[in-house]
Amino acid sequence: MRIGLPIGPSSISEKYPLQMRTMKNLRVQFGNKLRDLRKQRGITQEQLAERASISVDFLSLVERGINAPSFETLEKLACALDVPVKQLFNFESLE
Repeated sequence: MRIGLPIGPSSISEKYPLQMRTMKNLRVQFGNKLRDLRKQRGITQEQLAERASISVDFLSLVERGINAPSFETLEKLACALDVPVKQLFNFESLE
């Protein structure tokens, strides 16, 4: 019996590099879409965060593509922006 560390990728990002890049790209696209919708409505990050009951810091991280919102937060953001949730994922207008 062999005892020791496993051989091979040590993290998910090493094991699935393409999927991780795709997820990061999705976060960035989502953040850009969220920022565009917010600016189209002429509201600040502070105003959107208050309407969605989230922190300004978290909203900033989401808009920069660093963090991703939960399903619950997606619903709150969509409601605060007065759009259906699916519109938050319509990236065609960003290209």
